[in-house]
Amino acid sequence: GVLPPLLQRICNLSLLFGCYAKWNAEACSALAAFMAGSCEASLMPLERVQTLLQDQRYQATYRNTFHAFGQLYRQHGLTEWYRGLTPILYLYYISCSKPTWRGGATGMPGPVRDFTNGALLGALLSTFNYPFNVAKTHMQKTVGGQYTSFVTCLRLEYISRGRSVRQIYRGALPNCFRSMLSWGVVTASYEFFSHYLA
Repeated sequence: GVLPPLLQRICNLSLLFGCYAKWNAEACSALAAFMAGSCEASLMPLERVQTLLQDQRYQATYRNTFHAFGQLYRQHGLTEWYRGLTPILYLYYISCSKPTWRGGATGMPGPVRDFTNGALLGALLSTFNYPFNVAKTHMQKTVGGQYTSFVTCLRLEYISRGRSVRQIYRGALPNCFRSMLSWGVVTASYEFFSHYLA
């Protein structure tokens, strides 16, 4: 399951920053964020296949990334690639606000300030959005059958975890640390290159 995230990571940041920069000059920030997030969501099938390849129930069903794409398409159609799209659109919309946030740490050298701002915002948003990730994973690890809404998936996860909000956030801490590092580096890099390449 390592190929899908590699391909997705290479492409999605280029789409996110490039589309946002282009549309932000022509429209309001909220609309630009939504449009950039929608373009980036076109890469969602890679995340969907990654989820299936990492699920032990499907290890005998899908040999690799390309086999999984082919089997999903042949057996269930193109729409199966996009199962779990609703929470992803929301998450991508929110993520587009990260690289353009201006606040937080002040009185620091530029790169340190940008890294700190990105890390703080990444930690905050990843924690706030964690239930959306839980529901998204629940949706994406299902193959075939009736489509279940985002709200229904979140409710089922809540029930299966003993009706505990704390259990819904199980695993949120390592996700928070990963987001801090990832978005700190991404934000500092974006600000550095946009300044020197502008």
